[in-house]
Amino acid sequence: MTTAKPQNITVAVRVRPLTKLELQRHSFVTVETVDETHVVVKDPDDKMGGIDYLRLDKFKTKHYCFDHVFGAESVQTEVYEKTARPLVRKAVQGYNACCFAYGATGAGKTFTMMGNLEHMGVIPLTLE
Repeated sequence: MTTAKPQNITVAVRVRPLTKLELQRHSFVTVETVDETHVVVKDPDDKMGGIDYLRLDKFKTKHYCFDHVFGAESVQTEVYEKTARPLVRKAVQGYNACCFAYGATGAGKTFTMMGNLEHMGVIPLTLE
């Protein structure tokens, strides 16, 4: 394991699984985790069929790198351990710290931060 350099900002991404409704509608996954720091975003037009002549010269997939990537199979405690727990340690030492979730409606921000009765989120795990 390599030792990470201290950073002021850490960016983590969590890819949520498809919902039951999305599965019923035969939706497809457009974001896939490659490893613990990389994701691939697929062009949804690949699944739609037809030819979009204005996009023929565009890349069909995009690769992105983050400090942490959590796949659809990730659990709440894993997200907490790798994101909020280091902030809690720094806050106890007197440093300022902030953890927030950002994303589109339905992306899973509330579940990640608050959780539910079976799976506590980042905030309850921080207070535990």
